[in-house]
Amino acid sequence: MPNFYPVIDAHAGWGLLVVCVLALALRVAQQVREPRGALALPAAPGAAVSVVVAAAALAAFAALAQQVMAASPPPWLTAMDGWAASHRAAIPVGAMGVLVVITQLGDVSLLSGLAALVALALAWRGRWAATAWWLLAVVGNGLLVRWAKQIFGRARPDTPYLEVHGYSFPSGHAMSAMVIYGLLCVVLWGWGRGPARTRGFDAPNPATRRLAQGLVLLIAAVGLSRVWLQVHYASDVLAGWLLGLAWLAVLSLLARPGR
Repeated sequence: MPNFYPVIDAHAGWGLLVVCVLALALRVAQQVREPRGALALPAAPGAAVSVVVAAAALAAFAALAQQVMAASPPPWLTAMDGWAASHRAAIPVGAMGVLVVITQLGDVSLLSGLAALVALALAWRGRWAATAWWLLAVVGNGLLVRWAKQIFGRARPDTPYLEVHGYSFPSGHAMSAMVIYGLLCVVLWGWGRGPARTRGFDAPNPATRRLAQGLVLLIAAVGLSRVWLQVHYASDVLAGWLLGLAWLAVLSLLARPGR
């Protein structure tokens, strides 16, 4: 099977720029088509929250990256990254097997299949703008994490439980779980329909709330499994969550739910 990762890595930055331009074009096209139904401009409260979240997440990611790449990392970072390795021997073998299963829920193959199914479901319902937005969001996530890994080039932990390849910072599993499962929450929430259309979301029902809570726990579990399996440092996972959260916030500004 051909390995396309070197080609993707070499052009990830430009590919991400293309994705952002296409997402912005989709946003503008929807604004022109339905001015009253389009997502609010940045001055609106909902958009303002997204701007704040994106800025805060990016600032936290940048600060963490600066500490990670420093010649002499601070003691708190060294302690955080070394804690899981020092306690892994206490984890039962059976529990390690469970962690392997959990970590596979953030694997690129599984998430790609899930993303394809969601795209097909949206297209089947005739929500073409939402389908395009979903695909751009997913592709952009993949390009962003590959680009970031190439920029920082951090080596993985020395004693991983699983055989893995590629750079460590940020965690692709943690970021992809944050983005894909987070976006799935949005899609299943009934985005852009119902009595709360002016806010962009339907009022959540109990089943939706439970599903959202379960997906949040899954995002956390996937990230933590990467640390316990020693395929990532804790700071890699935290960085993946932060970058994924920033991408979600940016998407909320660029996207307009289709019908």
